[in-house]
Amino acid sequence: MLSITKGTQVEITITDAKRGDWTFTSVVERLLDKNTVLIQTPTSNGRFIALPTTEQYTLKFICSDEIEIHRPAVIKRLNEKEIQFTEFVLKGDWRRSHKRDFFRCACRVPASFSQSEFNEAGALVPIGYNDCVITDVSGGGLVLVSQSEVNNGDLVFLNFTLDDYEMTALGEVRRKSKSEYNLNLPFQFGLMFVGLNRNDQDRIVGFAYRQQMEMRRRNR
Repeated sequence: MLSITKGTQVEITITDAKRGDWTFTSVVERLLDKNTVLIQTPTSNGRFIALPTTEQYTLKFICSDEIEIHRPAVIKRLNEKEIQFTEFVLKGDWRRSHKRDFFRCACRVPASFSQSEFNEAGALVPIGYNDCVITDVSGGGLVLVSQSEVNNGDLVFLNFTLDDYEMTALGEVRRKSKSEYNLNLPFQFGLMFVGLNRNDQDRIVGFAYRQQMEMRRRNR
């Protein structure tokens, strides 16, 4: 295993062939032994998400310059001092991959998005904005949840604010899923930025880096 320690960021993906994958981001609380890890139970809308023990999961531990991916076989839920944790036993296959080109971070940023169409002049324009929440962001793209559904390959306009700076971006939907774990915002989709200018990309990378550093500081 890589140097997985308290505060290591981890992506928890519930694998469902019919409904699509659903990903949450959390952090490691501690290693219980060389094959067992305790992770803070992810939250949505301020509530803990009770991860079912019968589902199939993939864990991505983001460590230094690599990502270590596990498929755990067993989980159970624990409570400690009013904080909920999930225990994963790492008995499945695992592999390593290179880390993404950009820092990414879990967040909760109110935003709006609009699907697009070409007008008579051939320009791509928004057709009506819907509220959403960005839950994960990097210089290459983001993940958001919404009441509205989109399709893979759709181009959507995004409006959001990071560190008091208002941003508008265009993104291509690369993956989507529907979840029963968040009834208010049941649709989750991942976007890749299209034509993002360098200044805005630098602002997003800086925001993600500062959020990661703050998360590590809180979990020391």
